[in-house]
Amino acid sequence: MEPRDIRFDPSPARSAVEFLHARVTEFNLASTGLAPADTLLALERDDVGEIVAGIHGWVWGGTAEVDLLWVEESRRGDGIGGALLEAFEREAARRGATQVVLDTLDFQAPGFYRRRGYVDAGRVEDYPQGHALHRLRKVLGSG
Repeated sequence: MEPRDIRFDPSPARSAVEFLHARVTEFNLASTGLAPADTLLALERDDVGEIVAGIHGWVWGGTAEVDLLWVEESRRGDGIGGALLEAFEREAARRGATQVVLDTLDFQAPGFYRRRGYVDAGRVEDYPQGHALHRLRKVLGSG
């Protein structure tokens, strides 16, 4: 085998990452015969239009995935996160999802999700070191 000239780019162009993402997506769609994912994004804004909370994810092949859920620190505990998650679940179900999956780190919000009916679907220790990544799942319509 010939030696390869593999180099890691310390500042990759967004277009290069998008190119790779598009190729993997093309492969996945061709392999499964499924339609492309439907993106879900909901934002909460303050009185001057600044984003104070939001949720992002998608629905693909009957599964919704939460990619990001964020609430500004000063607004945590007032119900915005729960409201966003419930709205995400309703919209995902409307778009044909029967379950929601997500990843959260042990110092983020596993308890928040478990209180809302999410159950453990996997765990990765030392991700990052000294912590754990939790893969959680909720069957929609299960509470």
